[in-house]
Amino acid sequence: MEFAERCDIADAIVGAVGERFGVRPEEMMDHQQEASMVSARQVAIYLCVEFAQLSPCEVGEQFDCDCLNVLHSVSAVELHLREDKEFAQTIGGLIGELRTEYGVPLRIVQ
Repeated sequence: MEFAERCDIADAIVGAVGERFGVRPEEMMDHQQEASMVSARQVAIYLCVEFAQLSPCEVGEQFDCDCLNVLHSVSAVELHLREDKEFAQTIGGLIGELRTEYGVPLRIVQ
């Protein structure tokens, strides 16, 4: 998959996460510390790394943060997915939505 295509997928992910979490994409890109913004941002980062096939550094460039912040977000979401079934269902639904509405080739979170 070409880099430009992966960036388009990342944009679709950010839009879908923003809709699901009730935040605008611009707000997600900001460094606000409000819990809803942080959660939405971490989920978008996780999905971009896991499913848009972008490296942590490429995702960091998209979200104006460093690779370590990206890796922390991925770890935080993975932990939350393991510990919270409702959250896992929400993310699974979001992945399904991305697959059908945006044509994003995502695998299902286990």
